[in-house]
Amino acid sequence: MPAKNILRVKNEGVILHVYNEGIEKKEIFPDEEDRNTFVKYLSEYLSPASEETTKKAFFVNGRTYLGKIRMPKNYYKKVALLCYCIKPKSFNLIVEQLSANSVERFVRSLCTRYSMYFNKKYARTGTLFRGPYKSIQINNSSDLYLLSRYLNSIDINHPKNSLAEYIGEKTTPWISTQKILNSISEDIQKAYAQYAFDIKQGFSNLEKERLKIIAPAENEIDSRNHSEETKNTNSEVCPADNSADIEVNSRSINTWSQNLRNNNRINIPIVRRTPELFFATIAFMVLFGIGMQNIRAQEYQQSTKNKIIDKEIIQINQNDAKHLSPTPSERDKIEKLAETANIAQNPTEEVLAANLTEKDKNSDSEITSNHHFHLNQNIYNQQNSAKKTVVLKSDEENPIIYIYKYPSTDSEVIGIAVAGDRYGYISTIGQWQEIKFNITTIGFVPVHNTEIEESDPNLN
Repeated sequence: MPAKNILRVKNEGVILHVYNEGIEKKEIFPDEEDRNTFVKYLSEYLSPASEETTKKAFFVNGRTYLGKIRMPKNYYKKVALLCYCIKPKSFNLIVEQLSANSVERFVRSLCTRYSMYFNKKYARTGTLFRGPYKSIQINNSSDLYLLSRYLNSIDINHPKNSLAEYIGEKTTPWISTQKILNSISEDIQKAYAQYAFDIKQGFSNLEKERLKIIAPAENEIDSRNHSEETKNTNSEVCPADNSADIEVNSRSINTWSQNLRNNNRINIPIVRRTPELFFATIAFMVLFGIGMQNIRAQEYQQSTKNKIIDKEIIQINQNDAKHLSPTPSERDKIEKLAETANIAQNPTEEVLAANLTEKDKNSDSEITSNHHFHLNQNIYNQQNSAKKTVVLKSDEENPIIYIYKYPSTDSEVIGIAVAGDRYGYISTIGQWQEIKFNITTIGFVPVHNTEIEESDPNLN
């Protein structure tokens, strides 16, 4: 994700809010000496450069040399500092760029110099700041005034900012307060008084929302005010002032700070969360149990429905097959024929006749003639079975085809087939097809579930 607020403006006359924080949000100004060193570097960069004309003696390897001390870079009349604030983990500056591209060089030089000091003091290496410095352009006087008030009110009981310059406590040559104070009043004393009053009043909700844009790294104003309540309110901020329009001393500043905290304090009742969590857990368990019961009920209903459907399908199949069942007289004939059909795989008429008793021959001439006709037909069909194939087909409602031991739905089911299965053709008995179910077994299927494919015997 690209870094935010890394605006680099080269034009003259622009006002920028420049800020940065320590890497991994660590402290970069742990003690007062560090904060004073940073302020010292600001002073050296923004004050008029001193002319060192007197040479000083240097001793190197036992020899004496005369030379001038190398002075740090200077940005006097190139960059104007309007306001600053130093906190343990970050710094904020409001600067005006008086010459092109001067702010970028100024901030880089300042951060590099302080990083060298910090690493040497604390015996560390590596970068000190969290990436390049951030900057936001301030385009109007109202935003400029609001941002200065905000930076000068941070940590009001332990300040390291430019508040004293804006309430008339002291004058610092390298801090330019005229641009902001003149926007309040041309009378400097009235400007001091109004600025101090506005600091005491704090910030409205509209101003807080605006600060989220021009001071995004410092936008939790309410949290900051809440944390200030734990700090020592008896520390002196600045000595007394003899101005008749405003009394600025440590007691009055502390009073303003107390009023600011009281005005912005939000009283939130303390609510115990344990009962809520308990009841929420109970409610979740109850709802979970109800949901599981509903799931089980749906599964049971679905299984019951499937069983009913299966029973209906079987009943329909049985009813359909019963329409194909022979009459009782035909059934007796079929059973006798089935018993004698297994005498031999290729029996002759003489063998078949020898197996018939005299009683069978004389009891029922019609059965005997039919029996001989069936056997002859069976022999003929077995001899020509290689020329015909039974292809099974199923009903739309029931894809399963049952293969029975005898041509009756009341007989034993010896197998189950599906549409497309192929078997050797033996014979047709009424509404039943006699097929070779396997090498040693003969079965029967309804005619309406079969198709006969014939092949030309002359091709063999």
